[in-house]
Amino acid sequence: ALYWRRATTAGVISGLVAGSLTAFVFWQNPELRPFDMHEGIIGLLVHVPVLVGVSLGSRPQSDAHLTRFFA
Repeated sequence: ALYWRRATTAGVISGLVAGSLTAFVFWQNPELRPFDMHEGIIGLLVHVPVLVGVSLGSRPQSDAHLTRFFA
């Protein structure tokens, strides 16, 4: 698993939704896939920047919340 202290709940949920919708669209329309890439890879390529962008644009998690994951 990858952990990033600055990731937020909003960023994770936004990235998951964006990546899942992207993968679904390319799964339903395989002729649109660039370089015949698997739709999951394309979804991941959308998920990561959305996760980072939304996390950086939202309020950081509290220190009390983070200490449960980063001891």
